[in-house]
Amino acid sequence: MGIAAGNQRQISHVKEVTPGVDPGTPYTVDRFLAGARLSNEASELKSGEMTSDRSVAPGATGTKRVKFTAPFELSMGAHDDYIESAMSAAWVAAAAANAALTATVVAGSTNTMGATGIGTNIAVGDWVKISGFAAGNVGNNGYFRCTARTADLLTFGEAKDASGVSLLTACSAIAGISAQAMGYIKAGAVQKALAIESAQTDISVFERGLGVEIDKFSLSIKQGAIVTGSFEGLGLQLPSPAAVKYRTGTDVAAPTGAPFTGNAAKSYLWIDGIVVAVITGIDLSLMNGREDLVGVFQEVAYGILMGRSDLSGSMTIAFTDATMMGKAFAGTRLALRMKLLDPLGTSGYAIDIPTVKLAIPSEDRQENKVFHSYGWQAEKDTATGIVNMKISKLA
Repeated sequence: MGIAAGNQRQISHVKEVTPGVDPGTPYTVDRFLAGARLSNEASELKSGEMTSDRSVAPGATGTKRVKFTAPFELSMGAHDDYIESAMSAAWVAAAAANAALTATVVAGSTNTMGATGIGTNIAVGDWVKISGFAAGNVGNNGYFRCTARTADLLTFGEAKDASGVSLLTACSAIAGISAQAMGYIKAGAVQKALAIESAQTDISVFERGLGVEIDKFSLSIKQGAIVTGSFEGLGLQLPSPAAVKYRTGTDVAAPTGAPFTGNAAKSYLWIDGIVVAVITGIDLSLMNGREDLVGVFQEVAYGILMGRSDLSGSMTIAFTDATMMGKAFAGTRLALRMKLLDPLGTSGYAIDIPTVKLAIPSEDRQENKVFHSYGWQAEKDTATGIVNMKISKLA
């Protein structure tokens, strides 16, 4: 008899069209940490009857509830379907690229890029992929957030480092340039369910959860550490284990990109459009208030109820002046933005949280440093209509 090994656990998923129904299409193999698990949780119902022989009357198993927990390291494309379920919305694809442009860049305080038609399919707030620059202008390639636009001119007002120096290089009439608005997802109200298979491949035990929706999505970004996160979800049903796999067809391989880190050279964090270099850690948590509805005499949940999309978090900042404390005391809302790129700086995600309220900070004072820790709560942004967060896919 074989003994199961933790490294032989394989979790795979497929997006459902109808919640609770496996679509019968190939599953994608997932990349999770060792704590990932799909399980039924149920209470044991113990009888309160008493008899003269002091025996305990037969009990029963309570309602089975499907739970899913999956810690992960953030890497490009590895968890997009789970993010979609957590955000209750679909990813919007990248726009068609504006190619074969002849561009002129004005760097410095202006930070503009001009070319005939460069603003086509690009809106203020979009993350834009610029490519095609060579020789001494390669710094103009990359991902920049559009802060103003006309049909023939884009402004990348936040393309500066922590010292306020432009990340762009001035140049004139450079041919062969491409500009493309990146795809994105915003918190919505459309429930997105997954079928998830948990396979213990070395002893051939297979479990499949149907109608799984992500209730909680969290990220933790710390200086000098791998960016980690977790998904927590609940589902409609999880039958008894089988001896053969549920998934059909040929598995879709998991993406192989390296995990992101909190010290990537081309990643940045902005507060109110200004790069901040003294934040040592930031955490965010999206809660959806989901609950399974199970009726009397039913073994399978009737459906998943959905609450508010509630995004909150915390961040730790070196105490350099009273600016942040002043915002917290006054209740001034601020905009929080992050660009997370892979170790090669070639792809990643941008997270835009346009309206944030800071809590009054706590202080950690040591011999050689003082840090302030702020809790924060995201609110709906009235200017853009973003409920709490927009995640752009930079690829």
